[in-house]
Amino acid sequence: MSENTKSIFLIFIAAVSLFVAIRSYTRLSKQDLKNAETQAKKELADAEAKIKAETMCETKSSSIIETKLDYISKGMDDIKLDNREHSRQINSMDTRLCTVEGSTKSAHKRIDEILK
Repeated sequence: MSENTKSIFLIFIAAVSLFVAIRSYTRLSKQDLKNAETQAKKELADAEAKIKAETMCETKSSSIIETKLDYISKGMDDIKLDNREHSRQINSMDTRLCTVEGSTKSAHKRIDEILK
């Protein structure tokens, strides 16, 4: 082999090596890009799942609180009704007490007249 043939052969090997290196670099770059895209999609899906879970938890808590508030409200309504009924009973007893006091006063006057 002559010097010229060796030089051409070395240049050819260098060109093939350069081609393989560039091809490998672009292929790895594409894989890195795909991996980064896949990772980003996975992180986005995880974030969406976390937000969905938090929203469901907040909705459940909100529903529980709303149910408890409704229960308290109904209890307050029952207490108000009971309070009104007790007020009516007290007014009725007050009227009856006044009647009894009047009758007692009248009875004392009659007893006093009988004793005289």
